[in-house]
Amino acid sequence: MKKINSIIFIFVIIIAFILYKNMNLYFNVRIAPTRNTKVPLYGVWTVSKFQIAGQTDLTDEKIKAFIGEKATFTNVEAKFNNDICKRPNYKIKIVDAEKYFLSNFKIKASEVGINEKDVKVITISSRNSFYDEYIQINDNYILKNYQGVFFFLKKNGVVQNKQKEFEYSKNKEDYKRKTEMQNGVLMGLRCQTDNGYEYKTLWIYGKGQNQFQSKEINNLIVPRKNGFMVIGVDKINENGVYARDQIWTGTLNTATNNIVRTIHKPQQNDIDYKINFVGNEYISLESNDLKSNSDGKYVAKSYLSVLPLDNIYGNSIAFSKIIGPNSDGLLSKNAEEYLGKIGKPNYKLDKDELETNWGIIRYKGKWILRGRVANENFSVNVETPKILTTYDNLLIPFKNIQDKFPGALDAYTSLNNNFMLVVESNDIKIVSIDNDTIGKVQKIIPIDEKAQVVMSQWATGTYVDKWNKNFQDIK
Repeated sequence: MKKINSIIFIFVIIIAFILYKNMNLYFNVRIAPTRNTKVPLYGVWTVSKFQIAGQTDLTDEKIKAFIGEKATFTNVEAKFNNDICKRPNYKIKIVDAEKYFLSNFKIKASEVGINEKDVKVITISSRNSFYDEYIQINDNYILKNYQGVFFFLKKNGVVQNKQKEFEYSKNKEDYKRKTEMQNGVLMGLRCQTDNGYEYKTLWIYGKGQNQFQSKEINNLIVPRKNGFMVIGVDKINENGVYARDQIWTGTLNTATNNIVRTIHKPQQNDIDYKINFVGNEYISLESNDLKSNSDGKYVAKSYLSVLPLDNIYGNSIAFSKIIGPNSDGLLSKNAEEYLGKIGKPNYKLDKDELETNWGIIRYKGKWILRGRVANENFSVNVETPKILTTYDNLLIPFKNIQDKFPGALDAYTSLNNNFMLVVESNDIKIVSIDNDTIGKVQKIIPIDEKAQVVMSQWATGTYVDKWNKNFQDIK
């Protein structure tokens, strides 16, 4: 009997070993070989010809001056027309040439001499900020649309001088000093109207020491890795009466300053949407389920949600998916503590529903997390992850800012710590920062009364000039 048991035991061990060697389950860890990241446009390209398509503000002299200009693409920098992108990321998308040109430029591909059925669209970004986009026709030619003119660049060869990959100016110190002075921010505002909300973007930037400019743009302009997304709302009317806000998204074609709108259809048509926060990849909404009775429509249920920007009408992301395994029980614990404070300790808590009923709001100089229970918001005692908000540092404590500006509702510090934005009920003050202390008010930007900030996306260095060019003709 013992011999039989031993044989069975050995047989089981052998079978288990064979199965383990061949199984491809998630717990069977395999180390993949390191892959070399190849730069799609690597090398030097030269502008050889151009084609005007539509209206352009460029003079004939400026257009012809581009002939012979060089573009360089490496894994360290991308450079063209004095614009430089440090540590670029390249993204390739194969598109139908005819559809792409009609959708983005309102012309046929054949009008600029492209007869290929498919072309590659190469998007260049760095640190989640869009830099530029090129159309690769074949191995020898790429196309760049600049202010209504298509420039054809021909492949020269590879980069010969490796040292040039690390140079950002003939005088590196002057270049570094210049770019560090430049900071800009896209600040998204939610403004209340008689019928729901409207959304605007303020582009605020500093060109030098205490030199600031601003521009107001309709809708929310969101910088992403593959370009600029546009977010706005439609006012839905029923029988001539305002019923609700419905969110739409689109892309900004910086070459033509057109918004290519994407049609989104919510799963339900009886929900009113309000935007609380927009980041590079996620959006936080506050939604009201609407019902009807003899007195008209009323809010039956209100809830929060965090969703990917690419799927704003999809399912809300679970709290634990974003916060991680250390979040176990945190949301429920904070909800129970809040219910106790408001005198509802016996409220029946639905933990599954709570897991997706959370969001992001702005409060006294920080993006913070909020959960919702019994149609009320409660604090979540955890730092907001960088995956949601990216840059969110306040150099000077908010209490010190309020001591200087008693009407301050919110505040933001620039990336270079040279200035800050103080949000009050009717305006935004641009205030210089001198030796880490509050300086003088340099500029005051009027805003709608009680406008709420829902987005802050920062740019620095050459991106400030790049973004500024993109936003000049947008309203």
